[in-house]
Amino acid sequence: MTSSDLRIGLWGEYDLLTSAEARERLEIADQLGYDSVWFDDATPFDEVTLLGEAARATERMNIGTAIMSVFTRSPTIIAETFASLDLLSGGRMVIGLGASSAEYLKRVHGVPFVKPLRRLREYVEIINLLMRGERLVCHGNLLDLESPYRLPFTPARNHIPIYIGAMRPRSVEQTGEIADGIVPGGDMTTDELTTLRTQLAVGAARAERGADELTVAAAIGAAYIVDESQRESQRRQFLQQRKWELARMIVGTWAIPERRESLARDFPKEVKAVEAAWAAEADPMEASRAASAPVTDEMVGSRTIGGHELVGTPKEIHKALVELKSLGVDLPIVAMPPGSPDEVGRILEEVING
Repeated sequence: MTSSDLRIGLWGEYDLLTSAEARERLEIADQLGYDSVWFDDATPFDEVTLLGEAARATERMNIGTAIMSVFTRSPTIIAETFASLDLLSGGRMVIGLGASSAEYLKRVHGVPFVKPLRRLREYVEIINLLMRGERLVCHGNLLDLESPYRLPFTPARNHIPIYIGAMRPRSVEQTGEIADGIVPGGDMTTDELTTLRTQLAVGAARAERGADELTVAAAIGAAYIVDESQRESQRRQFLQQRKWELARMIVGTWAIPERRESLARDFPKEVKAVEAAWAAEADPMEASRAASAPVTDEMVGSRTIGGHELVGTPKEIHKALVELKSLGVDLPIVAMPPGSPDEVGRILEEVING
């Protein structure tokens, strides 16, 4: 497999607005042929502003959201926003949509979490029709709109790819029916990835298309080793970060019920200990630290595709990403390596070329 066959996405750095080095790292990734850069809506900065800055810093990479909540912006605003960014970027945007977390929406936005699947379907319908230059008409279960409004300019494309953050079977099937790709939430096992692709195929069949027309874009944790003497310490640091992430799938604002249930089936005592540790601390930061303590190395290892921990040299990570593609991950999304632009450039070149 050549670098042109291996699509790799990168998580965007949140200090892109304030750091010249972050911009330079992104420019290097763009020149090396990385597929895309992604931002989520849990950043310290406005997500849309980051997308615009990424568009200005790059020439080739796709630029997407993973994800933008359909509960915090109207479908018309999302269509206007991405049509504008698509013009700015020369047709390189990807609209990543999702329902977000009921607890997060309640605490931060004061928005009720009502019929997320239906909302996603109607948002996709409205965004697509506006991109096609049609007037705003949608008589849905949630949104009843009929207006002479059309986008007031000609978009760069009449369709911007839409990826959906989905995990539950009904949501994954709907994604297969209405979207161009999926960004599964949290970590998956190999069996869960196989199931997800089967569910996508069911939805795709409803739309009379093949499941291979959809992209599976999955977040993959990675730690880049450039000094062999640091391998074990970096692995332990990586595991600790992964333990924190697993704990947050079980408890807290970003808890994922499906991941919690999956872990509870295999590690019932540990999951109960995580929940007890979380409940014992009033301060959220202290609670997060306490909740990660009962998470074991075995639990972390169980939440990987093909057993890949992705802690290794850039060449080792390249090899693992090639195997992940063979297992069904079309677009792995990994973290930008740390370091100066020159150091990052060397790592990224080996990761993509092997």
